[in-house]
Amino acid sequence: MKLPDFLILGAQKAGCTWIYDCLKQHPEVFMPKAVELLYFNKPDFADKKLREAYEAHFTEADNFKRVGEKTPGYFWTTDRARSKTQPPSNHNADIPGAVEAVLGNNVDFIVSLRHPVWRAISAFGHHVKRERIPQNHTLKMSANSLGILDIGFYGAHLAAWAERVGIDRIEVLIFEDDIIRDPVTGFKKICKFLNIDEEFLPPKLSEPSNAGSRREIDPLGISVKGHPLLISADDIEFLLDAYEEDMSRLKTILGRAIHSWDEETAKLRAWCDNARKLTATKKTSSAVSENQEILTTPVERKNALAEYGVDASQRVVNILSSRSSVEPPARLSDMAVHGACLFGAFSYSVSGDAYATELGRYCSIAAGVNIGQFNHTMNWLSMSPFQFDQRFKLKVGAAFPFKSAYEAYAPDPSLSKLATRELSRKTIIGNDVWIGNGAKIIAGVTIGDGAVIGANAVVTKDVEPFAIVGGVPAKLIRFRFAEKLRERLLSVKWWQYAPWQLQGVPFNDPEAALDEIERRVREESMQPYSVPLVAMGDKGPELFRGE
Repeated sequence: MKLPDFLILGAQKAGCTWIYDCLKQHPEVFMPKAVELLYFNKPDFADKKLREAYEAHFTEADNFKRVGEKTPGYFWTTDRARSKTQPPSNHNADIPGAVEAVLGNNVDFIVSLRHPVWRAISAFGHHVKRERIPQNHTLKMSANSLGILDIGFYGAHLAAWAERVGIDRIEVLIFEDDIIRDPVTGFKKICKFLNIDEEFLPPKLSEPSNAGSRREIDPLGISVKGHPLLISADDIEFLLDAYEEDMSRLKTILGRAIHSWDEETAKLRAWCDNARKLTATKKTSSAVSENQEILTTPVERKNALAEYGVDASQRVVNILSSRSSVEPPARLSDMAVHGACLFGAFSYSVSGDAYATELGRYCSIAAGVNIGQFNHTMNWLSMSPFQFDQRFKLKVGAAFPFKSAYEAYAPDPSLSKLATRELSRKTIIGNDVWIGNGAKIIAGVTIGDGAVIGANAVVTKDVEPFAIVGGVPAKLIRFRFAEKLRERLLSVKWWQYAPWQLQGVPFNDPEAALDEIERRVREESMQPYSVPLVAMGDKGPELFRGE
C-alpha cells in the first residue's frame, strides 16, 4: 500500500483547502476523500487502531505517481519557551518525528502562508462561529487560546520543520501572491515541486475553496458575524507587534522579501494611527458635549437629530439608544432600532424594527420590515423567555393571589448569559439592498451587497450579493447582473462615494458607470465619503468617529 509521500502542512486559514482541491483533480496525484485526516497531530498516533484508520484512506493510491494528504494543524509546532499553553497538551509536540516514524524521511511538504494578522482575524471569526469565544472577549483577550496567535508564528514553525527535514523539502507559497493574485503560477509552482505534469490546470482554478465572508476594515473596525465586539485598533496593533520579529525571521529563512505583506502591514499601521486620531477626536467631542445644554424634551432631541442629518419619527427618537449609531444623512422614518445597530448613510426606511443590525449605505427598506429579531429557545425545556429573560414579567395586580411569589421570581443569571450567547446574533445588511414590504430577516443572517428581498419574504439564510430572493422561506429567483459584472461591482464598491461625487455618472449603464467611477478614482483621486457617526448621548445627539 502506498502512503503519502507529501503533506500539505498548513497554515490554517491560508489556502490549504484550495491546494487540496486542485491537487485532488490532478491525474497523477492521489488525495484522500477526507479533506483533513488529523493524524500526526495526535500524541497517540502510533496506536494500532489509529494507524490502521489512517492507512485505510490510501487503499486506492497504488497507481498514482504522488500521494498526499492535507491537515493544517501539522504546521503548528511546540516550543514551551514561546508559549506554555499553546499548542495544548493534546497536540503532538513532535509532529516531524511522527511523520518520519510512519512515512520515512523522503517526504515532501507544502506550506501556504497568509499575512499573519489576517490569518488570526480569520481564525477568530472561525472560533466565534463555533461559539468558542465569550461574547465579552475581544480578539486580544482571546489571542492566547485556540491557536489564534501562536499558529501565526510562521518563522518559528518553519524553522522547526526545516531543522528536522531540510528547507529544500519544503515548498512555501504566499497566499496573497501565489493563490489570490496569480493562482496559475502558484499551482504550476506546486506541480514543479512535486515533479508532476505542470501543463495540467484544474477547472475553476481561480475560484477560492472554503471561502469565508469578505472582511473589510472601516473606521469602526472589523465586524465579526455572531460577535458583538468589533476587532479594533488595539487588537490589530497587538497582532502587528506580536508578529513583527517573526515575520523578519520568516523572510530570512526564505531568503526573500514578501512585498505584499509589507504593503499590508503598512496599511494596517496607518489605519491604526488614524483610528487613534479618530478616538482622540471622539474624546474631544465628548468633552465639548459636557458643556452643551441638555436637551430635555423629546421634540428637542428629534429636532437636534434632524440638524445632524438623521430623520426619524418621534417614536423612534424616544427609544433610540446610545448603543446605536447612524451615518448621516439617513432617514429612519418609523423604523425602530433596538440594541447595538448601525444605519448607513444615504439609506432610508419606512417602518418596522431592526435588532442588533448593521445596515450598509444606499439601502431601501419598505414598510413593516422586521430585521434580526431574537429567536426563541426551541431546544430548551420551553420556548418562553421566562427561563432566562430577567426583564420578562407579565403585569399583575394586588388581587392576583401569587403576586409576591411571581414578582420575586428571577431566572438563573447563568442561563441568562447562555441564552444571550445562543440568541443574540448580529445581522448584516450590505450596501444598496432593497427589502420589500413585510419582509422578515432572522437574526444572524448576512444579506450581500445589491441584493433584493421580495415583499413578505422570510429570509432564513445568507443571501448572495445581487441576488433576488423571495418566498417563505426565501429562495433564489435570479441574480440582478451577470457574474462578471457582479464581481466588478464588488471590486469598485461604488457605494463608498456620496451622490455629489457621482454627479454625471451614467447610472442607467452599469458598465459605463463603473468605467467613469474608476476613472475619477484613478485620475482625480476621488476619495470615499467619510463622516462622523451620530448617536444619542445623555445630553442629546453627539457626533463621533467609530473606534
